[in-house]
Amino acid sequence: RIGYAIGQPQTIRRLSRHKLNYNVNVLGVAAASKAFSDLAHLASEKDRNSEVKKFTTEFFESKGHSAADSETNFIFVNIGRPAKEFREACEKHNVRVGRDFPPFENTHARISLGTMDEMRRAVEVFETVLSMPAGSPVEEGRPGEKGGVSQDTA
Repeated sequence: RIGYAIGQPQTIRRLSRHKLNYNVNVLGVAAASKAFSDLAHLASEKDRNSEVKKFTTEFFESKGHSAADSETNFIFVNIGRPAKEFREACEKHNVRVGRDFPPFENTHARISLGTMDEMRRAVEVFETVLSMPAGSPVEEGRPGEKGGVSQDTA
């Protein structure tokens, strides 16, 4: 993973004390450099990410779950239940949700954004999981399939 930071010079100096030396290989740097030079691709990815973020955020908000403003490839959502419980229930439907983020692990989940097809599938699972009372046991499987929780009956 290659990342970067933008900030005030004194802040960057303080942050740079915590970086690892040579933690990115030459091929990674070359690939990142090339990617940043493809402005059409960057614009396309930004648009795609914005569309997916809007779709996913609107889903959560339509269900009464607020999402923090985000300029990244993830959203932080108040799901009103422990993230661990939500994550484990989603995983039983083959949708993975990231780790806890203290001190918000009892109410919020970090939702990474994928492609639109991936997020359509994830939203099906999120709807199933969030429609059940917190603490409910979850059957394994895809929503609507044998072994899963049908959205019609959840």
